[in-house]
Amino acid sequence: MMRAWSGFCLACAVVLFPASLLAGPPVELTECGLRDLKGKFFLSGDLDCSDFGHHIGVNFVGRARLELRGFNIIGSRVQCMTGCKIEGPGSLIGGGVRVARQAKIIGIDIVDCVGPGVRAANNVNRGRAAIRDSVITGCTGDGVDVDTKAVISGSVISNNGRHGVTAGHKVVVSQSTISGNHEDGVSAGQVLCDESRRGRILLKDSAVTGNAQANSEVPGGLGCEGANVDRACADLASCVEPSLRRESSCHLSTNLSTGHSWNVCSLD
Repeated sequence: MMRAWSGFCLACAVVLFPASLLAGPPVELTECGLRDLKGKFFLSGDLDCSDFGHHIGVNFVGRARLELRGFNIIGSRVQCMTGCKIEGPGSLIGGGVRVARQAKIIGIDIVDCVGPGVRAANNVNRGRAAIRDSVITGCTGDGVDVDTKAVISGSVISNNGRHGVTAGHKVVVSQSTISGNHEDGVSAGQVLCDESRRGRILLKDSAVTGNAQANSEVPGGLGCEGANVDRACADLASCVEPSLRRESSCHLSTNLSTGHSWNVCSLD
């Protein structure tokens, strides 16, 4: 399957901004549509960006930190042209987060977004994300979609329109629940399994179950795309055998290269 959004240009992604931008107190963010934001910001009330639809409601061009402080951004997405840290409590409703380099998401809910919940990508495939103590649910695309590595801890990722979490290289999930997603629960390696996309999954104290709903909609139950073959979607899909530790559980697994199961989940 082709991904609809290809990421940012490298020229936009590699500019380094001085650490002083994140020094000092944060600035109140009170309106949508500002295009040249960088530094530290906070909300003092809900920010309704519904007039921007599926476009960018908040755009950071440099390193950025956003504190929601119990409030919500509604109706549009947050975009970061390098990397950003978004801290809760609070919610993004109707829009997700897209970054060119690294996303750090702590203690927020991303709900009912159009497209992916969190997307970290650039044209040299180095985007990555760390999601902690958060909920990502009801998005029309992937819950989390990154070029390289996704680290998920203390979070719930559920009922998204594609994969729960997908990464080119590695996914580490700890003390989290990933369930009810339309395609794979966790996919590592995406479609390709080669030296650049090694495709490893590590679960610790986590449950990845009840995903792969797309299988019931396709003749033969092959609802997902693999490296070489159409294959069944699964809770865990990877290029290398998944590692399950500390009471972790899954129902179905699949090898992205062959389409066969890894025989590591309860229903394999």
